[in-house]
Amino acid sequence: GHFVAVSYMDPLSGALIIVGMAFLLKGIRRRRFALFLMIGFAMMLFLIGASHGNIYPPTTRMFLLVPWFAFFAATGLVWMQHQVELLFRNPGYVASLVPLVMIVVLGLNLYQAYPLSRLRMEQHQNLDSLFLRIAMRAQRLSGDPKTFVFITDPEWGIDGMRGLQRI
Repeated sequence: GHFVAVSYMDPLSGALIIVGMAFLLKGIRRRRFALFLMIGFAMMLFLIGASHGNIYPPTTRMFLLVPWFAFFAATGLVWMQHQVELLFRNPGYVASLVPLVMIVVLGLNLYQAYPLSRLRMEQHQNLDSLFLRIAMRAQRLSGDPKTFVFITDPEWGIDGMRGLQRI
């Protein structure tokens, strides 16, 4: 409903979210702060994602979970950095890991935001669907039959009107 055609987080961050949440869940018994974080996330997940009147939570509400997702992804990245330190015992590998992952995450997010989002939204953001959505909403709000006049630019052509007649 809010013209969002891609996921909230890129695939690499999504994998890091799982790693970060698993790391925090594993440490709940030893660290009270991990317990606090997971209870806070569960509470936000319920308040944002389950306490609404729709079948699916609205996108604007789900955006409130993005900082949590980013935190879990960062926690997963820090855990991975620590594992690389233990594995290679070479600070050169560790120093290059985090910036490399951040560049890949930035690139994936830019790809999602621009080419992928535009590609997936082509069928939703055209003039035909906009007119049809406005006409259906006006009809639903008033109840009585309406007649609509569609005035276009002469360059738009007859093909667009034929498309509207089919709908």
